[in-house]
Amino acid sequence: MSVLIAILLLLIGTSASAADFEPLPDSMLSYVKAREIFYTDTETAHRIIQTMRERRTEPEWMLDMYEGNLYYMGRLFRRARICHRKALQHKDVEKNPQAKIRLLRHLMDDCDNLRLKKELLETYLQLDELAGKHKDITYMSLARFVRGKNKYSQGDKEEGYRMCLEAVEMMKKSDFQYKYKELTTFYANLAKMYRTDGRYEDALRMSEAQEQSILGDTALHNEQARLRTLRRLYAIRASILAKQGRIDEADSTYELCKATGVKDPIVSRDLTVFLMERGLYADALDVLDYVEKTLRMDGDTVCPAFRRICCYKAEALMGLEDYEGAARCYTLAAAMSDSINMQESRLMAESTIDLLEHKYDLAQRKWWMTMAIISTVTLLLFSIMLIVYNRIINHRNRTMSATLNKMLYYRQKAMQNGVKWSDETDENAANEADSEELARFKEIDRRITEEELFLNPGFGRDDLMRLTGLDKNRLPAFIQQFAATNIPGYINAKRMEYAADMMRQHPDYTMNAIAEACGIMSAATFIRNFKAVFGMAPSDFRKELASTYPPQ
Repeated sequence: MSVLIAILLLLIGTSASAADFEPLPDSMLSYVKAREIFYTDTETAHRIIQTMRERRTEPEWMLDMYEGNLYYMGRLFRRARICHRKALQHKDVEKNPQAKIRLLRHLMDDCDNLRLKKELLETYLQLDELAGKHKDITYMSLARFVRGKNKYSQGDKEEGYRMCLEAVEMMKKSDFQYKYKELTTFYANLAKMYRTDGRYEDALRMSEAQEQSILGDTALHNEQARLRTLRRLYAIRASILAKQGRIDEADSTYELCKATGVKDPIVSRDLTVFLMERGLYADALDVLDYVEKTLRMDGDTVCPAFRRICCYKAEALMGLEDYEGAARCYTLAAAMSDSINMQESRLMAESTIDLLEHKYDLAQRKWWMTMAIISTVTLLLFSIMLIVYNRIINHRNRTMSATLNKMLYYRQKAMQNGVKWSDETDENAANEADSEELARFKEIDRRITEEELFLNPGFGRDDLMRLTGLDKNRLPAFIQQFAATNIPGYINAKRMEYAADMMRQHPDYTMNAIAEACGIMSAATFIRNFKAVFGMAPSDFRKELASTYPPQ
């Protein structure tokens, strides 16, 4: 009898397994179909893309983009970024500006959600320039809004609001099919920005505009997507009302949020703000546990988002008087900070070593090429000696420029990794007090560099006073002693090094875009400051880059 039962179970398992791998019909093989069923049958949605890949029904880059979009819909932003970056690297995309614009937009959203500041900056600058070149108002609006958010986060709040509201007006004029969906996202972000600044009436006004966009979105056919959109609306509104002290309205809105019956990690921060404000610490922990589960699914457990979850959990546990659990969460957050810093340092070191090896090979080739040219020149007729001489002089100048570029670049990288230079060793320290001051300067310089504080246009003497703890009389001497320049010269050098790095990596960026990215509002000021630091105009520096600097 037991043998028969075992055989029956085996047959059932085999039939179930066969059903799992049953081929999909041709009518299912489309990205539109995958999107429609994603929230109700995520596994089949991914199987659709995989089957399309096996049958090669679409170009490879497009299937990578589709897969990334599905991961994005599931809030698996790390996986989405991998797919979108892979799609962007396809050679066919370079020949298709509209495809590149779409992929840059997707990658920008991935980096925005993952809080990858440097990559986000590079991506939205590329998108803004490419969309502007092709007069695509929709994607110009998307890039402009993210630029505004970035300005806001850097402390230039009024300019940030101005750019975001300008992006809203641009999107309203667009004929984009999903413009109401994008407007909903714009208004949601503006509502959160106003809430953070305590401008609750403005925040509620944005929340009402968000609701009107949801109602006007005729392209929102999927019920699950609509419920997620409403959940985000109610979560943000509940947090605003709670902050404003309108508790009854906040609680009613929270009930509407729960009534949607869906979960979405993207609204976790807004829900947490509301729940902490209302003292609902157990509910806050439930929300945070769900977000943590999503991050683990994304394979991203050592990241700023995960660290932020640990801090929120610690606050909730403190509210529940679970001090031991709160201490564990704070300890984990601190350890995670160290891990994140170590990862960044390791990646930077590996990248620097690769560049050094590559540059050494290039230098060797250049040396032999130079020797060959000189040997050939000596055999030429006297009538062309002057021409050859001029070429040698020009080549020598280029080589000197390249050597200077290398010295500045590798010195900067070495300082970022904590390597001591010969003039910074302990043996050269005059006394213990000077050594302590030098260590203090290095730590402050490292923090300014790593956190890119100098990108804030308002960064200046007061910020350095706050970082160093020195008053306005002692600070200039401190900077002069260890940076060998004055305060404006020190800040300007940081900005110009960042600008030079952007020109190396993105030769297609305009001077205005680079100036704005490194915290300078005037292109004329940027050019003047660049000449003061490097002794050449930015245009001359860019002209030599193709031959004087190793590729990334």
